[in-house]
Amino acid sequence: MTEAPLVTIRLQGLLLAVVTGLCGLVVLGLVGGGAYFLWEQATLWSLWAVLCLASAGGLAWVLWMAIKANTQIFADRIVYRGGFRSREIRRGDIRGFRVNNGFVRIYSRDPGAKPILLRDSELENEQIAQWFEGLVDLDAVERAEAERALEADESFGRDVAERRARLKRLNRVAVVLNGAAWAIGAWAWLKPQPYIWAVTAAASLPLVALLACFVSGRRFAVAIDTDRSDARPSLGTMPMVAGAALAIRALLDFNILDWQRTLLAATGIAFCLTTALVLADRKLLSKRWQVVAAALIAFAYGCGVFIEADVEMDTAPVQLYPTVVRDRHVSSGKVARYEVSVDPWGPVREASTVYVTRNFYEALNTGDRVCIYMWPGRFGVRWYEAGRC
Repeated sequence: MTEAPLVTIRLQGLLLAVVTGLCGLVVLGLVGGGAYFLWEQATLWSLWAVLCLASAGGLAWVLWMAIKANTQIFADRIVYRGGFRSREIRRGDIRGFRVNNGFVRIYSRDPGAKPILLRDSELENEQIAQWFEGLVDLDAVERAEAERALEADESFGRDVAERRARLKRLNRVAVVLNGAAWAIGAWAWLKPQPYIWAVTAAASLPLVALLACFVSGRRFAVAIDTDRSDARPSLGTMPMVAGAALAIRALLDFNILDWQRTLLAATGIAFCLTTALVLADRKLLSKRWQVVAAALIAFAYGCGVFIEADVEMDTAPVQLYPTVVRDRHVSSGKVARYEVSVDPWGPVREASTVYVTRNFYEALNTGDRVCIYMWPGRFGVRWYEAGRC
C-alpha cells in the first residue's frame, strides 16, 4: 500500500507558470509588434518566428512543470518531484535548513545534493511546522557562533559584558543611521528643498556607511540582505537609498545630452564604490549576487551623483537656441512626466523630446516658440532645459 504524504505542495509551480506565461506574452507582444511594423524584413520575421517557438517551448515546459511538479512531506522524508526528475532527502539525513529571500532551503548531509525549496509561508501550516521541529536552523546556529566569536574577541572589549554592551550600541547606531537614510531618501524623493542640501545629504550616505564600517573595525555589514547568521548590524540601507534617490532625482530633474560620458563616469564611480564596499565588508564576496547587487546600486549612485555634480557645479554661461513646439505629452505612471516635442535645435539635428515642469507644460500650445537653454556642464556633460525666449 502506497504511503500517503502528510502534505503535498503544488502552488509554487503554478505561480511560476503564471509569471513565466505573462512574461512570455509580453515578449511575444513586443517582438510581434516590432515585426508588424517592419514586416518587409525577412530576417526580422525569422527572428520573430524563432523567439515565438522558444517562448512557446519555454511556456510549455513551465506549464508541464506546474502540472507535474510538487513537494511532498512524509513522516520520515521530504520528496521533490519535477517534470522530469525528482530528489529525496530522508529526515535523518537532513543537515538543516535556512530561511532567506522568501524561501526555506532544506539541505542534505550530502554536500553534492541540491537543497529542496519551500516558500517560507508554508511554515505557517501546522503540519509542516511540526515536521520542522527538531531540524537544525543553520542560520541560527551560525549566528550564535558569530556572536560567540564577537564575545571572545579581545579587541572588541575587555570582557564578555563589555563586548555585549558594545554590540548593543552598534545595533542602536545602525538603527539610527538606517532610519536617517530612509528620512533623507524621502526628503530627496518627495520634496527636495533646499535642493542642493537634499542631494548632498543623499550623496553622503554611502560615505557615512563606509566611514562607520572602517572606524568600527568592520563591525558593520553593508550587504543589502545580510545573512541571518551574521551577528553584525547592517548599514546596507544607506548605499541602497542613496543610489535610488540620486538616480531618480537626476533622471527626473535634468535633460542630458552626453550620455556616453555619463555612463563612463558612472562606471568608474561604481567600480570605486563597489571596491570600497567589498573592502569594508569581505562577507560580500561569499555570495556573488550580493556583489552584483552592490555594483548595480553603485552604478545607480554613480549616475545620479555625477549628473547632479555636473549640473550643480556648472558656472559656465548659457547658450540659447530657439525652436518650435511640435507636440505635448504627459507620460503616465507612478510619477507623471511632462514631455514637449520640439523641432531640431543647436547640436540636436532632429526632432526631440524635452522634459519640462508642469506649470510650463500647461502654458504651452503646439506651434509655440520656445528656447532651449543649454549649459556645457562642469564635467563636460551638456544639459539643457526649455523656457520662454
